[in-house]
Amino acid sequence: MYSIDAAELSPVGCATWTYLLGSAQPYSRLPFYQFSEQTNDVYETNGGTNPAFTFLTGHGGYLQTLTHGFTGFRSRLDRMFLDPLLPPQLEEYTLKGFKWGGSSFDIHLSTDNTTIKHKSGDTGVKIEISSQNEKGGN
Repeated sequence: MYSIDAAELSPVGCATWTYLLGSAQPYSRLPFYQFSEQTNDVYETNGGTNPAFTFLTGHGGYLQTLTHGFTGFRSRLDRMFLDPLLPPQLEEYTLKGFKWGGSSFDIHLSTDNTTIKHKSGDTGVKIEISSQNEKGGN
């Protein structure tokens, strides 16, 4: 959640990237990079508790950074609201099959441009880009 908040509040994406890594790397376990609930999984040294493994809530929070943090998606009933901000550590990022209002979209972010492709759905969709963005509007 810190990563998503940083994406919304910061004019650059460095903090978003830092929080994303900090929330994932200490909890990630090989061989499949599944999340544990604690940084220390050893029962005897972590206060005598068993961590949740696989920590699905942690996975969900991480994935929301990819859908809500980088795209700046915020839930609105009458429009799809985006405030895209790609961390400088990534040159581009594509979110495929994003669903909103009965439609499906591919959202491609790069360092200087965001492209939204309407892939399916019968109804027209109003899309708003945040006024904080220099290319903002409807």
